[in-house]
Amino acid sequence: MPGPLSRVCLAFAGALLLHAPTRAAEPASPTTAAERTNAMAALKEIGHATARTAFCQAVLEHAAHATTATLDNDVALVAVSDALTHANLDENAMAKPKMTYELQQRYETFMARSKDAVVEFKGLAALAKEAPTAEQMTALTAYANALGGALHRQELVAGEFIRFGAFLEAHDPVSWQEHDRDLVRAAITQPRPEEMATDPRDRVPARLTDLAKAEATHLTERHEHAIDDEVRASSSVAAAFDPCSAAGQ
Repeated sequence: MPGPLSRVCLAFAGALLLHAPTRAAEPASPTTAAERTNAMAALKEIGHATARTAFCQAVLEHAAHATTATLDNDVALVAVSDALTHANLDENAMAKPKMTYELQQRYETFMARSKDAVVEFKGLAALAKEAPTAEQMTALTAYANALGGALHRQELVAGEFIRFGAFLEAHDPVSWQEHDRDLVRAAITQPRPEEMATDPRDRVPARLTDLAKAEATHLTERHEHAIDDEVRASSSVAAAFDPCSAAGQ
């Protein structure tokens, strides 16, 4: 049952519940696909480093947990976008409640994981001050800040998809038959003065399926900027963590 979603989301969904979501274009991501691939590979290696001291053991534990949570969030956001892209919410009576319930469950899991990650980031940032060299301290701080920024952006994207779930719950599906009927009605009905210059198609309620696809595109664009932060974090990996695997540590 999707009912709990209303209690969680409707209070802050606001105008989103009254009108179809409209999105401004997101600025293009400055990183390339190759840079992202290399960054993901570097981040995944952090959990495999061998600690040489108690300090390094603590650093690597905090970093590994925080990094894993952030990467798991990436997977979760891709899964949400994929589900919205392929959803058919207008022709099947059970599709919309199933989707709103799925979004709620994904959101709760996502935020629980993010909450734990914040604790790990704070621990890593605190340990950075105890680094034996200024270079490692700077690198650890930069890593924690950049990856923490990625986590924050991820949470903003999660807030978007749960609000879209509230929007879905508040609106009825529109079958193709209903859509075509509304389109004909809009074409032959005298528009209001403020609608005179509009296309009749713009006066027809959008299908939830089409809105879900548009939302998926928007979420993907927003998510790319979190990955940009992960790329920035990866540039600090060597200076931050290699000293903990070196023979001298």
